[in-house]
Amino acid sequence: MVTGDRNLSHGRWDIEYQIEDAALFVENIGQSPADFEPLLTRLIDTAVVREVAGRTIEEVTRTNIDAVRAGVRERLQDALGRLRTGVKIVSVNTETIEPGAVRRAFLDVTRALNERQTLRDRAEETATEILNRAAGDRVTLDRLLGLVQAYGQAQLENASQTELDELLARIDRELDQAKDSDEAGQISVTLREADANASRLTESIRREYEEFVKYLELRAAQPRIALLGLWVQMRQQILANPDNEIFFVPSDADEIEILINRDPMRAIERERQRVLQRRDEQIRGSGSTPVSSGNRPANVGGRIR
Repeated sequence: MVTGDRNLSHGRWDIEYQIEDAALFVENIGQSPADFEPLLTRLIDTAVVREVAGRTIEEVTRTNIDAVRAGVRERLQDALGRLRTGVKIVSVNTETIEPGAVRRAFLDVTRALNERQTLRDRAEETATEILNRAAGDRVTLDRLLGLVQAYGQAQLENASQTELDELLARIDRELDQAKDSDEAGQISVTLREADANASRLTESIRREYEEFVKYLELRAAQPRIALLGLWVQMRQQILANPDNEIFFVPSDADEIEILINRDPMRAIERERQRVLQRRDEQIRGSGSTPVSSGNRPANVGGRIR
């Protein structure tokens, strides 16, 4: 057989038929089924050639064999009806393969396609599993995404503030439900973490505000004490800064000068020293002898007043 994409295929076709109208059969065919078989063979050949000519080699041999059989049966039955044979086609069966010279190549292609489909199915299963684990209830996630997209679309379309507020309220309600739901997966976890972070930030701002109010009250009542408190706080911040290498009080001036080191290599050096210290502690714990850490870079500093 020559297929529609100009490939060759071999096939064995088995036809099962039934004589429904004996009078038409005897009138137009003959007295016995043997009289009918030569005509049937030619009609089968014609139906197969025409049907296969409109199909690809993959359809004929693998992907759409049932449709090919149905097409042959329909063509064959139509021809028998026009000839008034009184015969009904009961079934059409076939076994089709590629020619032996190229069969291995076709099998390799089929195997590769099957492997690709298997990998794709496995990837989709993995993706679904990850999404379910991350987002929990997929319905909740889809609903949230739909509301967010609707809100964005409404903004692009210059919707009224009332419509935007209504969409935003729906989003807030959905988020509140997802936060309290055990089925929302990572959505619920993320929302709870966001609430916790917001609470910590609010508490930090509240403390800063209370401290500032107390400072204003102290400054109004005792300005020198308030100023001294700020000076002590600032001094502690400066002296506790690891970047400030040296400080001293000159003998001839009533001021403090601090020699600081702003070289970025110092931060790297301090981190290296911490790593070496942890390594030495681990080595001492294991009973080994620590190795020398090598040369240290020279200090680079500047002076500020």
